[in-house]
Amino acid sequence: MKTFQNLLILVLTLCSFWAKGQHFELPIFFEDAIGNKDSLILGYDIAASKGIDTALGEIDILGTPYTKEFEVRASMYKYEKIRHEDPRIIESKKMIIESDCVYPTLYDEVNSIMVLIKSANWPIVISWDSTLFQDSCRAMAIIECEPGGWFDVCGGNNRFLVLEMEEIDKFSFVRTVYTIQTETDTLFALFFPLSRKIDVGIVEPPNQNKVITYPNPVYDDSVLFRIEDSAYNDPNLTVKICNTLGSVISVNQINEEISTQSWSSGMYFLRYQMAIKMCKQENFWW
Repeated sequence: MKTFQNLLILVLTLCSFWAKGQHFELPIFFEDAIGNKDSLILGYDIAASKGIDTALGEIDILGTPYTKEFEVRASMYKYEKIRHEDPRIIESKKMIIESDCVYPTLYDEVNSIMVLIKSANWPIVISWDSTLFQDSCRAMAIIECEPGGWFDVCGGNNRFLVLEMEEIDKFSFVRTVYTIQTETDTLFALFFPLSRKIDVGIVEPPNQNKVITYPNPVYDDSVLFRIEDSAYNDPNLTVKICNTLGSVISVNQINEEISTQSWSSGMYFLRYQMAIKMCKQENFWW
C-alpha cells in the first residue's frame, strides 16, 4: 500500500511539473499622451494554435476598421511579406499562441506576436504586471525594430530595442520605426516574442560607436558615460538622461560624472547625437 501511495505521489508530481507553465495570459495596458487607453491580452497555451482559438476567447477582427482615435490589436503575420506588403493574417484583442515549457527558447517570427497601435498622440506608455512571470517557463519580450534579414523579427543590421518584460513593468515609446500603411490608417508595430533572454542576432556595423556606461547597473551615487571611438569623443557633446516616460531628468556633457542620488530605481536612457546627425540611445539601470 505504501508503495502504491509513493507511486501515486510521484505521478502527481510529474503531472504538476508538466502542467507548470503550459498556460499563461498577460494583460497589457496602453495609454497615449492625452490619456486615451486601450488594452489586450497576450499569452500561450500548449493546446493553442497560431490561428483563432474561440475556446480561448479569441475573435478575429481583421478587416474591421480602426474607428477609435487610439486602438491596439494583436496580430499573427507572414514574415515573408513583412518588408513588402501588409503581412497580417489575423487580428484579435486576445492572442494566445502555441508554446510550452518544453521549447522555451523559440523566439523567431513563428513564436512572435505583432502588436499594432493606431495613435496620433505620442509617446505611448505600455505597462503590465511583471510579477506574473512567476516561473522559468513564463517569458515574453518587446522588440522595437525594422524587421528583415535572414531570421527572426530583427535580422540583418537593423536598429533594434529589446525589453525583457519580467525585468520591468512599464515603458514609453516615442514612436515605432516599423509601420503598416492601410487605406485609412498608419499602424505602428511592436513585436512580442515568447522567449527567455533575447538574442536577435544583430551584428553591429564596424563603424558603430559604442557608449561605455560605468557602472551599469549603477550601484553608487554617480554614473559616467564615454564613447569608445575617440574620433567621435567630442568633449562638447551633450547627452540627455531620460526616464521610461520620456521625460528629460538631466542634461550633461560626455565624460562628465553625473550624480544619481535623487533618482528613483529603474531603467534610464542616455540619448545623444553624433556630428553626422545620427541619433543614438543606450539603456542603463539605477
